[in-house]
Amino acid sequence: FVNYLSDLSFDLHTGSGNIFWSIILLIASCNVLFFMYTGALISYKRLKPKMKNKFAPYNAECIILVGSENGSTAHFGNLLQKSLLKAGESVFIDDLNHVQEYSKMKQLVIITSTYGDGDPPTNAIHFIDRAKHLLPKKKFNYAIVGLGSLAYKNYCGFALKIESFIKGMEGPISILDPHLIHN
Repeated sequence: FVNYLSDLSFDLHTGSGNIFWSIILLIASCNVLFFMYTGALISYKRLKPKMKNKFAPYNAECIILVGSENGSTAHFGNLLQKSLLKAGESVFIDDLNHVQEYSKMKQLVIITSTYGDGDPPTNAIHFIDRAKHLLPKKKFNYAIVGLGSLAYKNYCGFALKIESFIKGMEGPISILDPHLIHN
């Protein structure tokens, strides 16, 4: 019985027993290569979203900061940037970790996902520590958009953490309550 199973396994894995199994094996092998290539390509495009800026951070009046683990949140930030540019606004977009001094900032929009159960995405881990020293002490309007899943206890927990941090600062004025989006 063991010899029979061994021979059957050999025939099925090599396709030597039947032309039908050889064709099935060839198709399966090609599919594996195709899925490996397309999966790697999709992952690369999602992990490296392109954030192109027409304005320098010190010249922009509207700043968009994005926290994204896999790139999908960055896509929403890019869409917002394009819409604001079409409306004639001076806009700068960047990752939350790259927060810096923005001398002409009048509006700040933060779009962030929450990784896991209330944790920041990788490109936002250092935001709060850096923002304490870099965000202006003057008045500016801000809005926060949080993306998360209701499956977690701390739904959009990182966005709410940023909200409470900015609320504690002198100067920033919230133009709306945090907008939380499920899935």
